[in-house]
Amino acid sequence: MTDEIASAAELRPIGPDDLADVRSLHATSFRLLAGQSFTEGEIAGFTAHVYGFSYTDALSEAIRRQQLLGAWYDGELIGTAGWVAGDGNASAARIRWVFVRPLFTGLGLGTRLVQAAEAGARRAGFRALSAEATLNSVDFFAGLGYEVTSHGVRALTPGESLPVAYMRKLLDDDVTRGASRGEAADH
Repeated sequence: MTDEIASAAELRPIGPDDLADVRSLHATSFRLLAGQSFTEGEIAGFTAHVYGFSYTDALSEAIRRQQLLGAWYDGELIGTAGWVAGDGNASAARIRWVFVRPLFTGLGLGTRLVQAAEAGARRAGFRALSAEATLNSVDFFAGLGYEVTSHGVRALTPGESLPVAYMRKLLDDDVTRGASRGEAADH
């Protein structure tokens, strides 16, 4: 049954009218799923960050470029994942905005969303992927083949930041070449 829900979810690009639902999903999911890994101040800082201008601008740009995917089940947004060109490294795409509504975690939906985002980055010609993983998501990304390259912090609001692991995954050249020819399909 659990795989059936993940398989039945409709994956499609997020549209401008979905932005409020996306921010609500991100803030709620983080608060409920990361509560054991972060302090109340860090969670409040993340929530403020999600509703801030820089986060909204980044989401809006990804929406405009159709690089942010959503998963819908029974008409409800239950997960997101996206990608952007990496900062300062033209060969790497950064996987971002991976969130799943708490009721739907552990069903394979997050994996399906990340694989679809990775396929989009592959089609765009990227050979490597990176992720800035919060403490509660390091194992998830490791299970998808990402390796920790370093640790740091992500600034959220003045005076608040989150510890993160910077992770990287190299793509097989054959997969990348096939994806650029349209041979790879989204999962």
